[in-house]
Amino acid sequence: MRTIRKTTKSQRTPTTEIRGLILDASKRIIEEDGYDAFTIRLLSEKADVSPASIYRHIGDKQAVIDALIDDSFQTLREKLLRVTTEDPLQRLYDAGVVYRGHAKASPGIYALLWRWHAGEASEACLAAMTELVRYGQAAGKIRRDDPHLIAWSIWSAVHGFVQFETRPEHDTPVDDDDAAYAFLLRLLIRGVRAPQTVSEGAATIADTSRS
Repeated sequence: MRTIRKTTKSQRTPTTEIRGLILDASKRIIEEDGYDAFTIRLLSEKADVSPASIYRHIGDKQAVIDALIDDSFQTLREKLLRVTTEDPLQRLYDAGVVYRGHAKASPGIYALLWRWHAGEASEACLAAMTELVRYGQAAGKIRRDDPHLIAWSIWSAVHGFVQFETRPEHDTPVDDDDAAYAFLLRLLIRGVRAPQTVSEGAATIADTSRS
């Protein structure tokens, strides 16, 4: 009598696809159930792969979380690199809008980004932000301070706002989050503009843009 062996998903599916299934299921768990509910057993059920396959393709629970964090930073970096508005100040503003949109699309994942050491993926993301600043400096629109420090300062400010906004309690002390965030971006841009552009009377990003 011929014995028919059952083929598991991990046996018939390419490694990259299995990894994608695991990460997609992980994101759903984090966004729908929260980090505290996240277990390898639940992930196995949601992804329809065996626990052994999860350990083989990514690792333990922390390794999966680390992979989610890296993936989020890499995705954010790619989005920032696609911001190519010609005007440097508008480009900086648009990047701020992209940042907020990325966080709001996956607030559960965003809450994890700074819970542990972010690693090289976050550094690459900061490098993309720094290039936005350098672009403005080359055009004479952004002040000639350390571009890395300017980028990090802007990131810290927008992160603080978005972190409050994406908390489950949503306890921001303003009535209109969109208007408040637009005000924050304009305020930050005023602070980093080159002195000669501050004194110009023409309309600027600080006066005309909305998020």
